[in-house]
Amino acid sequence: MRRSACPISLSLALVAGIPAQGVQWQPLPAVAGQPDVVHAAMASDPLRQRIVLFGADATTLAPSTWEWDGANWQVIATATQPPVRDSGAMAFDPVRARILLTGGVPTTPPFVGLNDAWEWDGVAWQQLPAVANRPVAAAHQVTTDLDHGRLLFVNHYGTLLSWDGATWQPLASVSLGTFHQAVSSTAAWDEARDKLVFQLYGFEIQYTGPWWVPTYVYHWYLFEWDGTMHPISSLPGGVALNYAQPMFFDAGRQRVGVLDLPNLSTPMRTWEWSGSWYLAGQQWLGQHTLVAYDHVNGTTMLYDATPGVSTRIFRLVSSTPATVATVGSGCAGSAGVPVLANVAPHLPWLGDTMRNRVDVAPGELGALFVSSLAQLPVPISLTAIGMPGCNLLLPLDVVEFRPAVAGVAEWSFAIPNSASFVGLPIYQQAFPLDAAANPLGLVASNGLAMTLGLR
Repeated sequence: MRRSACPISLSLALVAGIPAQGVQWQPLPAVAGQPDVVHAAMASDPLRQRIVLFGADATTLAPSTWEWDGANWQVIATATQPPVRDSGAMAFDPVRARILLTGGVPTTPPFVGLNDAWEWDGVAWQQLPAVANRPVAAAHQVTTDLDHGRLLFVNHYGTLLSWDGATWQPLASVSLGTFHQAVSSTAAWDEARDKLVFQLYGFEIQYTGPWWVPTYVYHWYLFEWDGTMHPISSLPGGVALNYAQPMFFDAGRQRVGVLDLPNLSTPMRTWEWSGSWYLAGQQWLGQHTLVAYDHVNGTTMLYDATPGVSTRIFRLVSSTPATVATVGSGCAGSAGVPVLANVAPHLPWLGDTMRNRVDVAPGELGALFVSSLAQLPVPISLTAIGMPGCNLLLPLDVVEFRPAVAGVAEWSFAIPNSASFVGLPIYQQAFPLDAAANPLGLVASNGLAMTLGLR
């Protein structure tokens, strides 16, 4: 086998400024036993690969806990459940490896903010003891910072709090001005850029006329925090009606998103942030939406908790998705059958770097990665060259060696941001060195079929 310069990299010219393609919330068909809840909160558990939904049964208004496993919904019967609430904040606690639900407002009088906190471990709810600085969350959002192992919360005073599994600690604060007051917040940790993105929704009091009549002018106040506060540009198009709609991070597409309802007579808008805001899509949705990431399917899921809606569950999809699929199979070596796989979340998006990896037998130097724009119509047996039971799945157009680090060889490719390559297929197979496996000293992995996508 030969090592050559990558013709793919030579043929793809870097073109900047490619506009974002449309995304839409694709309705999922209703299935028997799916949840019908209101006054709800929802969060993703990345360790258990579950989405957890808590709310009031739409018919009985009794507390109800549901889980989504990527294919089915299941209601979980528990002896103890938190009180039903509106605007509760719920997210995954990476320190205690549990879902945390805190604050909110009761659904019956008196409508006084709740100062409780509950944990869900997949089996039962447990109320946590009172601690100092616990946020009284009403129309606020808590977000998980997996990069630093903490939860982050921004209250309506502009104070950023961190939860480390035991205590809430203030980290930073922003000042909105003397005559400015925020009433809600939404936030998301941007894993791609290692920053917190958050917005405060509130108003400015302007005094006009000879009698100093107060006028309330509503605003978005948007910031990024990476240890230092940075004001960022507001959403284009003015202030939205739905001040409590969620902000989220789509791990598959590596984008922060936020929902925005301009008014009751126009569709819901989905905005995305990657250093600037752009309108990613718009469609009709209810006023009370919840968002969480589906780790099993690699997509963001939306649950519409608006009372009386007929379609409740949606999935965020791109019109030009980046995809990776397994093709063919490998052959056994001294350490088993090597598996070539994509390294999440590095999918083949234009303008990003995609990464694939394969395990290498102990003590071996690395692996050969073969790439091509086509597959072979029929796999070719490699028995004749000393690799019995192994097959070649694609032409030897590009062959590159990658060294093993800690038993893994990783291949990466920076994809130029050129819209003309949307939908381009790329195929790959790996051949780890394995002197003990056969006379040639190589084994073959499965193949990957990749499609370049545009967000």
